[in-house]
Amino acid sequence: MAGGATDEGYAAAMMQLRPTGGQLNAKKSWFLLDDAVIAVGSDISSTVPGQHVETVVENRLIAGEPAFTVAEDGRWACLGGNLGYFFPNGGGWKSARVDRQGSWRDINAGGSPAAIMRRYQTIWFDHGATPDGASYAYALLPGKNQAVLAAYAATPGLQIVENSALAHAVSKPAMGLRAVSFWTDNQKTSDGITSDRIASVLVIEADGAIRIAVADPTQSNSGAIHIEIDRAATGVMEKDDAISIDQMSPAVRLTVNVANARGRSLKLKCATR
Repeated sequence: MAGGATDEGYAAAMMQLRPTGGQLNAKKSWFLLDDAVIAVGSDISSTVPGQHVETVVENRLIAGEPAFTVAEDGRWACLGGNLGYFFPNGGGWKSARVDRQGSWRDINAGGSPAAIMRRYQTIWFDHGATPDGASYAYALLPGKNQAVLAAYAATPGLQIVENSALAHAVSKPAMGLRAVSFWTDNQKTSDGITSDRIASVLVIEADGAIRIAVADPTQSNSGAIHIEIDRAATGVMEKDDAISIDQMSPAVRLTVNVANARGRSLKLKCATR
């Protein structure tokens, strides 16, 4: 299962990782903001004995010896002076710079047998063998140097509100942005947003309006998703036909018909003043 909601150049994507065989499970979300990609994962479980489960943050081909600087508390790292990584929970992640050798013949019988050597900088979370309910959180911050990363880590401006088996929720108050990946078909509230089905929900409040985008990542819901936002609205500015407004105040309540939407983002814009 994979999908997400998008609006105004921002996006929230979610994916349930469940390879064939059913021995590994993970719930993963990515929230694409103006200057960062926030990655959140939960409910990471494996029944494969003796095999460590890892979440790879970065596996970058590098040339030479670009600097890789890590904050003492592990809350940020910088590669090459302008590739930033933020870890809201501090340490607990690993990194390595490794020269790897192989040939195209190793992966393709018709490939060249010539040995190729390349250098990589890798960053990852090691969840251990047979994890049960492991999680992670990090942000990719391109174009930020060490000084900017240190300031960002001190006052990140983003909040990971929930990282559980039921929901992933992030917010950036300065942008008026909230986004939630709902993982349950039971009614669930996270960061003031409620859904009664698996859904991706993006809410942006700015300039006297509230924008709401809802998507069904399963693409199998033949009915509706009921959404409530803990804000009042005064009038409709734009609306997809698949959205019915059940209430405008004291909270906005919607019925979103996702039948045949094929994962498309269904959108509503309301005035708030």
